[in-house]
Amino acid sequence: MKKVRIAALVLLSLMVGHAHSQTDFFFNHYMLNPSYFNPAFVGEEENAFAIAQHRTQWAGYNPTIGTGSAPSTQLLSLNIPAKRVISGIGAVAINDRQNNLRSNQIRFQVALTRQLRAGVLSLGLSPAVNVQTIDPGDFISVDPEDFGTRQSEVKPNFHAGIRFQFNSRYIVGLSMENIVAPTFNLNGFDQLDYFERVVNVFVLREYALSRELKVIPSLLARTNPGSIANFTLDLSVLAYYQNKLWGGLAFKRSESLTALIGYAFLKDGKLKAGYSFDYVISEQAAKEPTSHEVFIRMDLPELIFGGRKAIKTPRFAF
Repeated sequence: MKKVRIAALVLLSLMVGHAHSQTDFFFNHYMLNPSYFNPAFVGEEENAFAIAQHRTQWAGYNPTIGTGSAPSTQLLSLNIPAKRVISGIGAVAINDRQNNLRSNQIRFQVALTRQLRAGVLSLGLSPAVNVQTIDPGDFISVDPEDFGTRQSEVKPNFHAGIRFQFNSRYIVGLSMENIVAPTFNLNGFDQLDYFERVVNVFVLREYALSRELKVIPSLLARTNPGSIANFTLDLSVLAYYQNKLWGGLAFKRSESLTALIGYAFLKDGKLKAGYSFDYVISEQAAKEPTSHEVFIRMDLPELIFGGRKAIKTPRFAF
């Protein structure tokens, strides 16, 4: 009876989480930080930068099986260009919570780039460490012993991707997350807590309408190789004014409509902050209707790997 109760509760927790599995986290600002799902984008820009993101899914959601709150995800990433054999290095730290299940990930990233006649080809590799935790204390129960004790496991993982930037400003990326597909055995249920392989296809195109205004549509399709029919599709269009103010709309297949807005602060726009608001348009009875996300980026122009930093004086720059 004890294992049956735990299995039912964990399974329900997975079902009310994200669309595919409880490890399938997502951010609306994917187009502003594609390196978190495709390491081939590490080092694509001349400047290094750090990004912090926070997402609250279905704000106000109150699960009936425990004392947890709405699903939430936090991400920290560092992206550093390189000037030697490799073109970039990076790291990503992720904290994802869905009721009683917590997922922590650390991804180390490296990219190699080659200039071709038609554009730039990049290959990215990302060894990773995953920590999965189940906390029975979040369950509501008559007898606390029914749900065992808090348990955690650590498993290795691996991600990889390729990126091609055409000279015409098209960018196409293909990546696979969770290549190792680690399975965790928490409280004896190894089939209820696992990381599915996820294939990502990312396409972005920049259109310059004037010297001050540009429009960038993007697409991100995500699926599991074992169930290609079960996929998500995100379409977005962002407009940038003077590279300082941006705003746009996005659509997530069978899920929500999203509005995004952001602004660049400080000299040369080194600090960028964005916000997105989701409104659920599908299966509202099982969810709260709104989700919120915050995006912060800080450029670090003096940070570079394997090269010389620019040292500026009143008379010289070298």
